[in-house]
Amino acid sequence: MLCAAAVVSMIIGIINHPHDPLEGMIEGTSICIALVIIIAVNSGNNYASERRIAKLLESAEKLEVAVWRGNAAEITVDSTELVVGDLIKIENGKKIAADCLMVEGQDVECVEAELTGEPDAIKKTPITKDNYTSGALCTLLAKATVNGGMGKAIVIAVGKNSLAGAITEKTQQKEEDNRTELQKKLETMADKIGNLGFAVAILTFFAQIIRLVLEMYEVLPCGCENFFSCGPI
Repeated sequence: MLCAAAVVSMIIGIINHPHDPLEGMIEGTSICIALVIIIAVNSGNNYASERRIAKLLESAEKLEVAVWRGNAAEITVDSTELVVGDLIKIENGKKIAADCLMVEGQDVECVEAELTGEPDAIKKTPITKDNYTSGALCTLLAKATVNGGMGKAIVIAVGKNSLAGAITEKTQQKEEDNRTELQKKLETMADKIGNLGFAVAILTFFAQIIRLVLEMYEVLPCGCENFFSCGPI
């Protein structure tokens, strides 16, 4: 709409200044320059914001996990490097990096609010030949927080194959709008600024029309008597 307002302003300016069309294009050109600046600044801000958000999300998802592989000593790896069969360490206050079966542990409790919304801690027990059919009692889910105790667990699912990964994937597929809250607020602000600019452009257009009409009827002592002649006849 601002582009349309700029074109209309240029046309009216050229008509009112037939002997100096460049002078008549000043207002329209100013609108175009302002529009380019707005687009450039808005695009730059959105790009910078998205980059910062991506870095924040990446750092929030990053977890360091203590792992035993084979007969090797304990090592620390990034959660993205875990594979099925890894034996990981369960520690109080840390998040579970993947879906696991607890094989050793004492007084282990997990809060699965991020997955189920349930704020209460759930007591977990090591898997044995007597309770392997108990399901959730021996299973530690990715993104759950260890609320107490410590132990060891074997990784059984990672990434999108974990319960948390499956939930995230299905949610993103079903949701058309998967923007973050910050992105939504920034776009809302940009829409409001755009609407304000559109309203100002309309008011400017009608103000120019009213001014030209008043000049034609000599209400304003401008000297322009009609659209096609700038100055008295």
